[in-house]
Amino acid sequence: MYENDKITINWLKIIVRVVIAFLILMLTIKLVSICLDNSKNSKNDKILENNLNILDEFANTYFTDDLLPDEVGKSVKISVQDLIDEELLDIEELDNADSCDMEESYIQATRLEDEYQLKSFMVCGDEEDTKNSFIEDKNTEPTTEVTTTTTRTTVTTTTTSSTTSNTTKKTTTTAKKTKNYQISFNSNGGSSISSVTVKAGAKLSKPENPVRAGYEFVGWYYRGEAFDFDKAINQDYVLVAKWIKK
Repeated sequence: MYENDKITINWLKIIVRVVIAFLILMLTIKLVSICLDNSKNSKNDKILENNLNILDEFANTYFTDDLLPDEVGKSVKISVQDLIDEELLDIEELDNADSCDMEESYIQATRLEDEYQLKSFMVCGDEEDTKNSFIEDKNTEPTTEVTTTTTRTTVTTTTTSSTTSNTTKKTTTTAKKTKNYQISFNSNGGSSISSVTVKAGAKLSKPENPVRAGYEFVGWYYRGEAFDFDKAINQDYVLVAKWIKK
């Protein structure tokens, strides 16, 4: 009788221990799953953040005077896939591009009252985010007024008295500030080339060739065509380096 009671008590202990072990196992699996999800989300967030910063920097050089909208409230939009297809943006510059949707991702410029809003939108995996930046409206050029004052004195003499009168003539001359244009270089994965400023009507001097491991530099291109360094500059440009694999 006593042995049966003892055996029953031992079985109860075993069952309790099994249940506790099972609960601990399930809790451990749950914690590991949460940690893995957090790690994955953290990695996706980092990829999204990096690509948004790249797009925002590219948008600031891509949207030049001839591409910016003229009317307030109007927008110009282009997908990241179109930029890649036109060889304006190298897909290798993006972080883990295979996990991102290039058709849905885009850059956009919107004309406001006295500035432009540049919007960069990126979709990577199940995450999406937007980054906005602003640039001044460069279409309105400041003018400088130069005021010159000339004093003329007339002396009138008579027999009984002498009268001196002063007449002030004010001449206003308005001089327009010389227009300068910004030329930026997108090395498309190669070594960095600094931007330059060129006066209106002047010619752009060729910069040094960028360097990229495993590639040969072909030349500087603008919107898919080789740039002509002999023509006069009359707008801002973003020149893109073209490469061929060695």
